[in-house]
Amino acid sequence: VLGEYGMGKTVTCQRLYRELSEAREAGGAPSWMRLPVYLDLRESRSIKSQDRHRTSPLPRVDAFIDDLFANGWRVEPGESPPTCDDLRRWLREGALLILDGLDECLVHLDENQHGDLLRMLLSLLTDALPREERPERAPHAASKQRIAPRLLVSCRTNFFKTLSDQRNLFTGYRRGKIDAEWYESRVLLPLNDAQIQRYLETVVPTLPIEQTMRLVRETHNLGELAQRPMTLKLLAEYIPELEAE
Repeated sequence: VLGEYGMGKTVTCQRLYRELSEAREAGGAPSWMRLPVYLDLRESRSIKSQDRHRTSPLPRVDAFIDDLFANGWRVEPGESPPTCDDLRRWLREGALLILDGLDECLVHLDENQHGDLLRMLLSLLTDALPREERPERAPHAASKQRIAPRLLVSCRTNFFKTLSDQRNLFTGYRRGKIDAEWYESRVLLPLNDAQIQRYLETVVPTLPIEQTMRLVRETHNLGELAQRPMTLKLLAEYIPELEAE
């Protein structure tokens, strides 16, 4: 899931996690509905402590995932967070692993380590497949007799200098078994006028909506700010003051 800053990547990931979780908890979920596992890569203390100048080695995958569970996973009082072994078991059963904020994790690493981190994360997916289903084929080519695991990653589009940089990172510079067939990309687009209006009508129902939309369209740069969910939320708080001005 790609998108610029403030386009709603995290909310999209969290909403998917919540809807899948609630559907499964309600019972009667179809067999194809995967167990979702949401991890926020921004919570990784082991990555944040990396010294980019000395290029400290990356943590091992077990330590990395255990760190994410320990710092970003809600547990009931007295319970212990899951571990990487639990995650591996869930993936073998066809879970959907949602890794949010890849770009905010990579910024703490030397550029040469970016591909290493992604390959480490992808290894969780490939290792969960039976050996006979681990060739160069993408996960969707696995046997239809079982539900293969899936990985959803969110990342800022403009984290990459060029489209080629983006392609190279996700395919390991085309030197490994991972290629473009492993991925489907989705880019979050700016909100259109109808979506902006619906949001404002819902969040601030007392606003004169036609006058407000005219203010957004005719005020310099306000229309562009309103196209991003994060800045639209801020804008909604100040529209009464802007109207008064």
